[in-house]
Amino acid sequence: MDNNQIRARLLKKGLTVAAWARRRGHDEELARRVIYRWAGRTGTPRGVLTCRILDDLSCDLKIQIQLAKNEVAAI
Repeated sequence: MDNNQIRARLLKKGLTVAAWARRRGHDEELARRVIYRWAGRTGTPRGVLTCRILDDLSCDLKIQIQLAKNEVAAI
């Protein structure tokens, strides 16, 4: 799932990325950067805050943000 799809899912819930980040207690700019950098990518981020943001997004949107190492993105 790419960053535009994540934003679209949040908008369907009536939230912007900034509003979602504030609601969850995350820094707004950091949340934007994490979504842009990690949406749809493989691997594991090293930062604790990055992992928390991705986990919270996955939980709130009930989707998988990152791809597993051998998984191919559906286009």
